[in-house]
Amino acid sequence: MHRLVGARPLARKGIFALFIGYYGPALAAKALRESPSLVAGFLAVQLVDMCFFMLAYFGVEKWHPNPAITGFMPVDLYYMP
Repeated sequence: MHRLVGARPLARKGIFALFIGYYGPALAAKALRESPSLVAGFLAVQLVDMCFFMLAYFGVEKWHPNPAITGFMPVDLYYMP
């Protein structure tokens, strides 16, 4: 196994939490007996993100970049009805 020169190691706990936060509901629904396929569940959780950006584009939800916020995405989500 090789490493890229200058590459930072991933924050494993953060990546795992992101994975569980997004795909956990799809995995839980698949565990039920009469649930949609796992692919449909994964697409459904991605649809939530796509809807956010469409609503932000049309001005329903409001956000702006804020460099004072540290973390993965320095964005201030100041109006989300």
